Amino acid sequence: MRDLSLPLLKNAASVPELPALINLKNRPNVIVTGAEAHVCVLRTVFGLMDLGYNLITVEDAVGSPRNLVKSPGFSNMSQCSCQIVSSETVIIEWLEQANKKIFRKPLPVIRDLAQSDPTQKH
Repeated sequence: MRDLSLPLLKNAASVPELPALINLKNRPNVIVTGAEAHVCVLRTVFGLMDLGYNLITVEDAVGSPRNLVKSPGFSNMSQCSCQIVSSETVIIEWLEQANKKIFRKPLPVIRDLAQSDPTQKH
């Protein structure tokens, strides 16, 4: 299988193995996360849309070195019917309820990560 983390890869949908893996699960909805909202993530969203998938992008799980280019990336995605959600929303959907212990325990960590600045070194 091809390495999906290749630095020159700007559209994961162009890797033949990715749609094949998605089709194995028979899922029409694809959740997208990654780096560079305005380049790699955006092109992957458009590529998967062209293949007929419904796209959901997790806003706080998508990076960008500058907010100046992150916002237009999300704007372009939402204008093309890509749903923009938070990681909290995805977790609630997967668990089907928000009051489970398994959700409440990591929630502070998830919220902290969503609000942190990835450009700052710790």
